[in-house]
Amino acid sequence: MLREAGFALIIHDEHFGRRQDVLDPEVIRACGENGWFLMTADSDLPRRWAKEMSIAQIGVFCQTNNHQGPKLWAPRICSLKAEIMLLASTEARPFTAYITAEIKPQLLLRKA
Repeated sequence: MLREAGFALIIHDEHFGRRQDVLDPEVIRACGENGWFLMTADSDLPRRWAKEMSIAQIGVFCQTNNHQGPKLWAPRICSLKAEIMLLASTEARPFTAYITAEIKPQLLLRKA
């Protein structure tokens, strides 16, 4: 659904293959090396890996509730596409933006 909405995505398995041993710091580093933003359902990631995010100079988009699955999250993310793209093109990295789980989702910026 995100690709259909015009998001350019590289999902975990497309970059790392079927490797099961990929830890968050390696994902963060790959995002930094490739100039990618990271979208994650792990809302604790920015706290645990703040130093790595700062070194990699990445922007992270986090879902605030990872228990609802892609059928609910994909439409929320799509509804915020213009805001996400604007933030991605104007905000200095590192940053974290939280995508809320409200009926009308919001994008909340937190500087790293």
